[in-house]
Formats: sequence, C-alpha cells, structure tokens
Amino acid sequence: MHNLRALLIIPSLTICVLLLFSIEMTKMLLDFKKTLTNKPDQRGWLPLHLAAHLGCYKVLKELLNADKSAAYKVNNEGNTALHLAAGRGKVYSMLELIQSCPSCCEITDNEGWNVFHFAVHSESRKAVQFLLNNHSLGNLVNEKNHQGKTPLLEHAASDSYMRSFICHPKVDKLAFDNENHNAIDTILLDMFYFSPNQVRQLIHIQIVSLGAKS
Repeated sequence: MHNLRALLIIPSLTICVLLLFSIEMTKMLLDFKKTLTNKPDQRGWLPLHLAAHLGCYKVLKELLNADKSAAYKVNNEGNTALHLAAGRGKVYSMLELIQSCPSCCEITDNEGWNVFHFAVHSESRKAVQFLLNNHSLGNLVNEKNHQGKTPLLEHAASDSYMRSFICHPKVDKLAFDNENHNAIDTILLDMFYFSPNQVRQLIHIQIVSLGAKS
C-alpha cells in the first residue's frame, strides 16, 4: 500500500507507462484509486490516450472497464483515445473503443479531423477497411474538417495510395474543400513532382469520378 501511495505523486505520464508494462499493475492501481483514469499530464493525455496510442489493447480494456467516460475526453489537441488509436492503425483498440463507447466516433479534434481522417493518415489499410465495414460510421467517411477537406482530400495530399479506399462506393470522389479544390486538383497542385503513388491516385480518382458523373 505504501508503494502505491508513492506512485500517486509520480507525473501522470510516468504512471501511464507503468500501467502499460503490466496488466496486473493496471488492475492494482485501479483497485487502489480509480480516479487515476482521469488524471491528465501536461499535454492533457490520460492513461487511456497512451494505451490507445501504443495499441495496448488489454490495458485499454481495463481502463475502459474502470471509467468509460475517459473515451470521450480529449487531450490539448482535441484528440480522443479513438483518434490516437486510428492514427496509429491500432485496429483492436479501435474496435474496443467503438464497441464500448460508440458515441465517441462523432468527436472531432481541434482541426475538425474525425476518426476517418486519422485512419487514412495512418496509411493503415486494415484500420481504414475496418471503419468502412462499420455501417454506423458511413456518415463520417465524407465529413469535412475545418479546411473543408474530407478524408479523401487529405489522402490525395499525401504520398500514400489506398486503392480500396479511393474506389470505395461510400467515398465521395467529387468533394471540394474550402478553396474549391477536389482530389484531382489537390494532386495537380504539386506540378513539379509526382510520386508513383500520386500517379496511381490520380488515375483511379479520375476514372471513378468519370463513372460518378455518368
């Protein structure tokens, strides 16, 4: 008990790291003081945020069992645990968070990014496909951030290439951002250099867009 009391004065992020080393340590600390789940560090990170970011699924599950409200809390950048898991392509953690706290999917960060933006940014095909297969999230796939960019428009600006995402029927290939640029415009803005992936993106978006217009 004395050792547990000593842990409580250690900075929160360090406690988070200790939690991630051992599921037994997690249970022990939570049994002693459940309010640890709501103790953020200077960046606003909770233990659940770090567990999601690192993909520590078992620890994440224990933290959720202790306090599901943590899934709806954000760090200083407006990131939820689901955003952090999606941004690293941690599918098991994403699944647990969505099943336990489905409404957390609706939260956006300080820049207006939703879970799809983060999953696409992670370049994890498994994470993106997992979200696409979830019918309850269909309204988020074309949601725009504060710059008017859908997940596809953010993808077009990257050097990544996910054909299954670009060609998916739920994805709006004709969306425009706040500057009136669509996905093709976004790729063409970089006129001096096209990576092989950007060429593939351009071809597939053009083909699918023509099909959508017909």
